[in-house]
Amino acid sequence: MKKYWPMFLFPVGLVFSTAGSRYPATVEHVYSRGLYPHISRLLALMTGWIPFSLAEVVGILLIAGIIAALITSIFDHDWRNVGEITLRLLTGAATLYFFFIIMWGLNYSRMPFGQTAGLDTANPTKAELVAVCERLITETSTLRTQVTQDAAGVMLLSLGVPETLGRTQLGYNHAAGYYPTLAGRYGTPKGIQASKLMSYQGIGGIYMPFTGEANVNISMPHSSIPFTAAHEAAHQHGYAREDEANFIAYLTCGLHPDIAFRYSGTLHAMLYAMRALYGQDPEAHAVLNTTISAAVKRDIRAERDFWKAHEGIVERIFNRMNDAYLKANRQQDGVASYGRMVDLLIAQHRTQSP
Repeated sequence: MKKYWPMFLFPVGLVFSTAGSRYPATVEHVYSRGLYPHISRLLALMTGWIPFSLAEVVGILLIAGIIAALITSIFDHDWRNVGEITLRLLTGAATLYFFFIIMWGLNYSRMPFGQTAGLDTANPTKAELVAVCERLITETSTLRTQVTQDAAGVMLLSLGVPETLGRTQLGYNHAAGYYPTLAGRYGTPKGIQASKLMSYQGIGGIYMPFTGEANVNISMPHSSIPFTAAHEAAHQHGYAREDEANFIAYLTCGLHPDIAFRYSGTLHAMLYAMRALYGQDPEAHAVLNTTISAAVKRDIRAERDFWKAHEGIVERIFNRMNDAYLKANRQQDGVASYGRMVDLLIAQHRTQSP
């Protein structure tokens, strides 16, 4: 039984996580701004030079090995080995959980970005939401006239996907002048080779704390890719909460020198704001929706049709798993927390900051 002692790492990790949630200021200054940046930069040095996602390769090999071992043991009726494999999986899961908390997960307990950035998110009003929607619609329509499009009239990345991913950091370089916690260079976001499979799982991107890699689904419509890359880069910078990663993606895209990033970020901020308005006032939403340009609507339709084509039981299962994961990390809204970035959009609108 000695070889299974790492199972005790699970409660240790749970203690760290629980304690961190009670002392966000300590987590912010000691871990998120102190220890974590060194961990992330070290991982970037180790994996950033690899042109493909190491996490993808290791993950596929690991899952394939586990499945092969279980199938072989079951066909051989070697139930003792099945039990051994199960115990090893539990031990591995406990170990991974502990290192997940130490290497990145404590960032869920850091102080809210709005608070450290001096943004007032209290008591947003419908009038402010409408104003934000109007501004974002205007900006999106203007930016859309400056991007490249394909023969179907849908936004196209003129630099190509790999080059676009490689330029994600430029937005963070500019944003760091306004928000110092966004400073620092980390690994370049990487396109996933099994992006088609990610699409059927309903996943646009994923950050892997154990390798420090920001992974992006490159089969998505091009209008989604810059925003998603910036979102995963926010996770690299230690911002774990989804609403904050979305807002940071919008900020860094808006300050990016490339028009594709500025358009992608503004487009998705507009979509979140308009979704929130629909929940508050469907009639006001309908009126504003008529002011969105035809070209922007083509991109929105392309994104919607893409995800609709990949819906199914696999997507629903992974959506529930993601929901459970977020709630386990004290994002009580689960997947709904992706929409809370609107409070930050309104806060930024109040200050007229970049």
